[in-house]
This record gives sequence, C-alpha cells and structure tokens, in this order.
Amino acid sequence: MPKRIYIETYGCQMNVADSELMLGVLGREGYVRAETPDGADVLLV
Repeated sequence: MPKRIYIETYGCQMNVADSELMLGVLGREGYVRAETPDGADVLLV
C-alpha cells in the first residue's frame, strides 16, 4: 500500500510551484496525494 502525503501550501505562487515539485518527487518514490490531513501518513507544510 503506498504512503499517502498531504501538502498544505501557504504564500505566493512560487510556494505552490515548489509544493507541486515536491509532490512529483515524492510520487516517483511511491507516495500518493491525500485529500485531507486525516487521510495522510505524512504532512508537509
């Protein structure tokens, strides 16, 4: 079962871009995006 990650992004559009980049990197490592913090194994703020 893949680990689930929830990413909460604050700030400017560059922060949003960095969060998407991190999601891509972690996705290649087997993580999938969680829609809510409660459904996540890892929280990234």
